[in-house]
Amino acid sequence: MIKRLDHDIAMRIAAGEVIEKPSSVVKELIENSIDASAANITLYIEQGGKTSLVVEDDGTGIAQGELHLALERYATSKIDSIDDLEKISTLGYRGEALASIAAVSRMEIRSRQGNSDSGGLIRCEGGTVTICTENPCQAGTRVQVEDLFFNLPARRKFLKTASAELRRIIQIVNDYALIHHEITFRVHSDGKKILEHISADSMDEVLSRRWGNETRKYFSETSASSCRVMLWWNPIPDSRRVITTIFVNGRRIQDSTVKAAICSGDCAAHGEWVVIIDMPPEQLDVNIHPTKEEVRFRRSQEVFKLVYDSSQSIFARRFSSEKTGADIEPNIFQAGTEPNIRSNFSDRSQYLLSPYPWKKEDRTSESRVASSEEHVFVPSETQEPGYGFENRKNYIGQTSKGFLILILQMVWQ
Repeated sequence: MIKRLDHDIAMRIAAGEVIEKPSSVVKELIENSIDASAANITLYIEQGGKTSLVVEDDGTGIAQGELHLALERYATSKIDSIDDLEKISTLGYRGEALASIAAVSRMEIRSRQGNSDSGGLIRCEGGTVTICTENPCQAGTRVQVEDLFFNLPARRKFLKTASAELRRIIQIVNDYALIHHEITFRVHSDGKKILEHISADSMDEVLSRRWGNETRKYFSETSASSCRVMLWWNPIPDSRRVITTIFVNGRRIQDSTVKAAICSGDCAAHGEWVVIIDMPPEQLDVNIHPTKEEVRFRRSQEVFKLVYDSSQSIFARRFSSEKTGADIEPNIFQAGTEPNIRSNFSDRSQYLLSPYPWKKEDRTSESRVASSEEHVFVPSETQEPGYGFENRKNYIGQTSKGFLILILQMVWQ
């Protein structure tokens, strides 16, 4: 028999789609603070957010008379009509976040608008409002969430340890501090300040703080019609992972198209990538995922090509060498100078990533320029056999991108 679910059950099911863990709460509240034009966002965390989680900002705030609406599902100030769904420019728009958090926790909101003499206070438990009154408070909004999933013990059992949940929260904060570098972020955990991102003037300044200056960073920008793609790459030495942080119109997302464009070239893309894509809101559909972590591009092929072209431009500078002065190196392998790389074959990156695979790459060199030429290194006939090939005559040479050239002979019997 089909029956309509109780309102309480339906609320908890809907909340579970949006709120999965403490970092989900942090993400939603930080996005609300950014939409409220906050200049400072501070987090107070206890036990990785499982016990208590506070997000405080100095944004525009919520009027005292509208606090009860803030906890109602599908109540929002960010869209007015169905046409607005086709051109969303804010991070939040559904009016689900606060209602979902309230349904699975004990929550308190204190807020005051800057032009108001007093603010408001609202408390709720498991989605039920227990108090809503006028209350003096600072300008901005303070949201306190306690005992997350206290009424969903099955979901609470799947939470990680406090340290693991804290790492997830820090990752969220780090990512938003990267793209919104005009905002100051602070994180306190169990009474101690553990993280602070002071507002910066540019992305380069923020990336220098995040990645350090030990390795050279690469940047490329490509535009077409109304879409712009910017890529930053930190080629971590000896890394075998491709880590991508992607933002589309300021929204932190995960997208397989962007990652595929970076990894589809013939060069190793190992390291950290930051991808920023700016496009008109009408060319983007953000209403396809409950947590808004995925989007759909209306012109996905164009986005793929722009990201691909930008990454190839970076690879061209990274894996090419300027032939000037003391940096000049021979294009043809010289006899008697080949290193014994059979014994060091486990560290293949120093040969495969270098435009001169017979010499270990100088990662500190600043003399890198774009070049479309690929050289073939041919060993001398007088050299000893190497690379494990028994018949030296089959081995022709190696390209600058690390490919071996051989002649394979087949004998039919």
